[in-house]
Amino acid sequence: MTKQSVNHTGRSNTMSPRSHEQFESLRQKSRQAILDAALHLFARNGYSRTTTGEIAQRARISKGLIYNYFSSKQEILECLIVENVGKAFPMLNTPQDEADPRGTLEQLIHAWFHLIRSHSDFIRLAHQLHTGGDIKKLVRRKQEELAQTFMRGVTGLFKRLGSSDPEMDTLILGSIIDGVGLNYTAAPAIFPLDQVERHLVKMYCSPRRKVS
Repeated sequence: MTKQSVNHTGRSNTMSPRSHEQFESLRQKSRQAILDAALHLFARNGYSRTTTGEIAQRARISKGLIYNYFSSKQEILECLIVENVGKAFPMLNTPQDEADPRGTLEQLIHAWFHLIRSHSDFIRLAHQLHTGGDIKKLVRRKQEELAQTFMRGVTGLFKRLGSSDPEMDTLILGSIIDGVGLNYTAAPAIFPLDQVERHLVKMYCSPRRKVS
């Protein structure tokens, strides 16, 4: 039966069912709430120590509803990896300015630090998975894809800056940034991220600096 309501004129109004767009919007909000809750808990408590019940409680949904969106806790983890790494690629895909490789390198460094700030929970989780027993092939593959994107772009910049060993310069810079991300996510309240960012830009992008 169709539900009806009576307005102030005494006429009955048929209540419109939710549109397809509204239904999909609600589904996406619920799915995102699950992913956000899982990322928060995985990053702080560890993947293996987090239960689907805890994820549901933080997302403020029933435990059974999770399985309308994900078949398992591992699928939630896999979606987090794919989606977060996918968000990182556009941020690091800085246009290569042939006339100003030093300026482009500075943009890339700023992009990495923005990534550290905006995805600190995911960075913490990625480090846990990489060093702990929860490592998955998907984690390795996605991290390698991101690292290769960084290596290709930055190596080309160091070549144009006249580096005698652009691959090594890229490896060193990448290792520094990786270490910064690890230390910041471990103690964000005390790690001087802004100062480190400024110092790194000065080290690598100052016109007076000579590459190796």
